[in-house]
Amino acid sequence: MRVLIDTEDRRNMMYFLPWASDGTCFNFKAPTKVIYPYSAICEPEKVETLVINCDLPSYEFISFMVDLTQLYIYKGNNVSDLGFLKNLVKLRQLCVLDSHIESLQSLVELIDLKYKCYKELPEEKEFLGRITYGFEGVCIQSDTYHGDGSEVLKADVCSSDILVNKNRITFKEIMKNPRYRKIIFGDE
Repeated sequence: MRVLIDTEDRRNMMYFLPWASDGTCFNFKAPTKVIYPYSAICEPEKVETLVINCDLPSYEFISFMVDLTQLYIYKGNNVSDLGFLKNLVKLRQLCVLDSHIESLQSLVELIDLKYKCYKELPEEKEFLGRITYGFEGVCIQSDTYHGDGSEVLKADVCSSDILVNKNRITFKEIMKNPRYRKIIFGDE
């Protein structure tokens, strides 16, 4: 199920994605369901794509969307913590714009959990595990976070197309930057 939360019924909008692999957002097409803020989402466990195009008072309801693979928050004025991501191991694309996120620690914890799930798979399921637990893109825009986003780098889970504020980390940059290679691969 593809859900759009907005103050208006904008079914035919095109949504901006900040990374090169933007096919998913173009494929979003029309949402299955458009709901207004303060409306309940029936069967949150069936939501796979969630687009939020308005400010909400709380984002905790997202933590119940266990099949969520894409999350785009275009107006995140009330987002200061990513704790609502804690159990979303299937999340593959994350975009939070105009936020006040101070720390990426909750995202790091999610990535560690995704990595643990990935590593527990049998060897013959490695490719499927990478598809299931890997990130395709992460974009965080925050006026209170001052790092470069490198803490979210982790081999096999989150090693491509990371954009934090104006710092973009791509796989190509990871491969040629000794600092990033050390973080991910333990290179000396």
